[in-house]
Amino acid sequence: MEASSQMIASENEQKAKKEKLILKKTQKIAKDLRVANYIYNYSRSYERHETYDSDEKNNATSLGLNIEVDEQRNINFVKKKLFLYQVKMEILRLRRIEGRNKNIINLFTSSFPNTVSTFGIYSIKDGGLNISPHLLGITRVISRVLEEIDIMKFKISLPQFKRMMTSFSHICQVKIRCCKLSIPRIPEFPYQLKNTRIQHICLNHSGNTEFSDWRNNRHEFINLIKGLSTSPDLVQSLEQITLKYCEVELAEARKVLSQNGFRSINLECWLP
Repeated sequence: MEASSQMIASENEQKAKKEKLILKKTQKIAKDLRVANYIYNYSRSYERHETYDSDEKNNATSLGLNIEVDEQRNINFVKKKLFLYQVKMEILRLRRIEGRNKNIINLFTSSFPNTVSTFGIYSIKDGGLNISPHLLGITRVISRVLEEIDIMKFKISLPQFKRMMTSFSHICQVKIRCCKLSIPRIPEFPYQLKNTRIQHICLNHSGNTEFSDWRNNRHEFINLIKGLSTSPDLVQSLEQITLKYCEVELAEARKVLSQNGFRSINLECWLP
């Protein structure tokens, strides 16, 4: 019994040393190349204000990385390919995307982390950037994203929306914010979202006048909700929808959701 405990303790110690070595190497590369806004280690449990003893805290090391893709030094960083594919990361964000970028495509094909809890991809184009050049890459690596996908400032067509939601079915939180969604017809998911884990869908700002303009295109908002309701498994798994600044009032959003089977869902709906 004592020998077994010593073996477990030794394995835990080796694992902690390996994690610290990876973190040290990553920090050195980032410092040398002056890339990213921050590389940090922190505990996900600490972020959620959970309690644990000091040993647990020291061993709960994760990595987070922001890459501003519009700066050449950061493009050089991506070209280096690092060893991201060897790393288990907490957060990876690609920000300030202006158009098709072969370095981002290369990251998707050969340098994406082995696993990442939260992945974000953000354009800077007013009104949204066409997501087409990046959609293949996103769907290629999405199985490595474990908890949250965050997409911001893109134009997304009906077929693209269906493809995205299908590929995101294993993720708990799906955020499609500040995006121009084109939903002229009801997108149907009769089997594509079978056994889905999606619990939260966030569409903040996507319905405002700069993007989908649900004030004047109310039918597209209704089509979206009706489409989501075509998946019995999603109706069961979904716990929350967030519609802040989407030009839809709380009472109306609640009515549309209730009429389509989402009767006990938690709804956040703010207007400016």
